[in-house]
Amino acid sequence: MDDFRNKAMAAYIECNHESNAPFCHFGIHRNSNNELIGYLDFQDITEERAELSLSIPDKNYRNKHYGIDAVMVALKYAFETRNIPNIIVRTSVDNIVVKNICEKIGLKYEEEHFTGNGRDHDLLRYEINNHIYKEILSKLFGG
Repeated sequence: MDDFRNKAMAAYIECNHESNAPFCHFGIHRNSNNELIGYLDFQDITEERAELSLSIPDKNYRNKHYGIDAVMVALKYAFETRNIPNIIVRTSVDNIVVKNICEKIGLKYEEEHFTGNGRDHDLLRYEINNHIYKEILSKLFGG
């Protein structure tokens, strides 16, 4: 499975992605039939950081490891291909799906609060650097 992810990511980058773009969008596909079930974005990519967002809209595909697999492939891309030193994930405190993914891979959050468009927003902020990424790899895959 890991070999598949490596080849799929390499093929995507070689054929479809400009490696210096400040934004990139990846589709999340099922292995069995290549059905598009969600997406993952890196936004505001700079030399210092990028913001990562994930969406799997159809609830039938949640809690089936697709989100964790997609995040791990995205982190591999960010740290090993683009050499981005910090990845930020922000989510609403109510977004149980993203919270569960971050929790399962061992991330800790900080709470953020801001007011925008006349509303108060409570967010969870996860930050991943290269050291944390290596800890995640060790936890999930050993070694």
